[in-house]
Amino acid sequence: MLPDNTFSCNNSQVAILRHNTKYIFPINCNLNTVFYQLLHLMNQSSFNIVDYFSSLSDEIKQKSGLIAKSFSSHHLSSGQNKEKLVSELLKDYLPTRYCVDTGLIYDSNGNISHETDLLIADGLNNAPLFRESEKHLWFVEAVFAALEIKSKLSPSEFDNCLDKCRQFKRMERKFDELVQPRIKESLFIIWAFDIDSNETIKNNISTKISEIPEEERPDCIVVPGRLYIKMGQYRNLTEYGQEGSQSFLSNGHLKKQQDLENGIYMTFWDLGDNSVLVFLLYLLDWLKSAGQRAARLTNYLPQNTQFGKEI
Repeated sequence: MLPDNTFSCNNSQVAILRHNTKYIFPINCNLNTVFYQLLHLMNQSSFNIVDYFSSLSDEIKQKSGLIAKSFSSHHLSSGQNKEKLVSELLKDYLPTRYCVDTGLIYDSNGNISHETDLLIADGLNNAPLFRESEKHLWFVEAVFAALEIKSKLSPSEFDNCLDKCRQFKRMERKFDELVQPRIKESLFIIWAFDIDSNETIKNNISTKISEIPEEERPDCIVVPGRLYIKMGQYRNLTEYGQEGSQSFLSNGHLKKQQDLENGIYMTFWDLGDNSVLVFLLYLLDWLKSAGQRAARLTNYLPQNTQFGKEI
């Protein structure tokens, strides 16, 4: 009989007894290190969700560093492997109704985005074109968020992200009337594995985004193990509330006016290993608030075209 709050293992299984309940797990060489850290945390004391995600953040940093070192002479492979790290994180912690994918984004006016490192789409109400191919083509109305993954967010890389962001934000969205979203905007997220000093990046970003219309700005930047930065329409929603809502009318519009007068365009947090946890919390809240969304195929058909005839 195992004492409470402990675990044991043999060649075939791990057994955990917590609060008079016994949990049996088969030994699996594919289980990642976070699982074993979870066992360690459970053995020491009550499970702590903050410690769990702190360990996850540390693991992401370690894997990123190993990738950078192993593929130092092949930047393309290094970038693709780092994109996979972020993709696996999102697939592991977002509900299955959200499709994490890569490819191009297309609107009903014929505009096609740059290749998107990662995207999050409504996988229940939409399907991409060219599903059999490695890179898919998604209707813009299906996409909740586009993500750019950077090894280091240098000034030139940030400029590149801004160009992609503005093109993505300008794409026209004509949602299916049968599946109306509660939030019609889409997020543009920058994930950077490394970044300059806090003061340098804060000044650089603040200067750059002040020159860009609010609706064309990136929505957040996450640096695992360091920073979480909110800006643009996403910051407006989380800081002031949706325009016309009770929270916006009561005090949100006053706070927004004060921030505009003081030249405050972003919220800049140094969170250390909590940055990944905060990113996931805010992303999940936004996705749930956004509701469902869908493209309507007829919006993409050429106008005044006869496809056949009745006989």
